[in-house]
Amino acid sequence: MSAGFEDIRSGLTVESEAAEKAAGSNREFLQPMLAVFRHVEEHRQFWEPLSRKGGADLIIRILQENVEDLVRAHFHAQFPQWKGDPMQFEATMQFVTGACMRLLTWWLDNDEVTCSAEEIHSTFRRLVSQGARRSLATP
Repeated sequence: MSAGFEDIRSGLTVESEAAEKAAGSNREFLQPMLAVFRHVEEHRQFWEPLSRKGGADLIIRILQENVEDLVRAHFHAQFPQWKGDPMQFEATMQFVTGACMRLLTWWLDNDEVTCSAEEIHSTFRRLVSQGARRSLATP
């Protein structure tokens, strides 16, 4: 089972790196998070049953580690000159990670939510972009 989760980690890493390269220097804020939503959408048959059969804690922990890594790398790329309070940086990163995780869980747990990865990602960005940017704009 752990080998399968390593495959998920490496797959998500490849997807997020591809998203970063495709965006180039014009990458939009939180655009790499689309890789997370696409990954979950593409592997929904794997994630959905686990989330509904008591495996939600395991899913959240595995995805959260990956999302944290992705958000941290993205924030370092978006704010390379950040010299502010490390707690502010970490709190903002945890806020974005938590919002992503909760939205993913809601999406998986509700069959009536039929939106695509792109649609849920767009909603995510609308909800968190402004607050995260403001938090990290001024060190």
